[in-house]
Amino acid sequence: LIHGLFLHNKVSEAVTLVERMVRKGCQPNVVTYGALVNGVCKIGETDLALTLLKKMEAEKLEPNVVIYNTIIDGLCKYKHPDDALELFNEMEKRGIRPDVFTYNTLISCLCNYGRWEG
Repeated sequence: LIHGLFLHNKVSEAVTLVERMVRKGCQPNVVTYGALVNGVCKIGETDLALTLLKKMEAEKLEPNVVIYNTIIDGLCKYKHPDDALELFNEMEKRGIRPDVFTYNTLISCLCNYGRWEG
């Protein structure tokens, strides 16, 4: 349902739906947050994606590598290479192992912005 709302550019409705779920006692899980993060990153709302990441952590949900990859990719696509690198470092500190997608995304991003030294 959340994914479908994003497909129809109904971002606020998707976020509202999750907020309504919480009010009714249905706690979002990692998959729910993943759908939200993916949707907001695709439209360039990377600040909201980072807020959702913090919210997950506050709710004691462990973000997985896919969620980090999605946000790193969004940050890179919307011209925030320093934030992408910072999130990558945070990811490693939290014990989330980067995968091939993580490295490919970050290397491409840094090269695209002339950041040869990372």
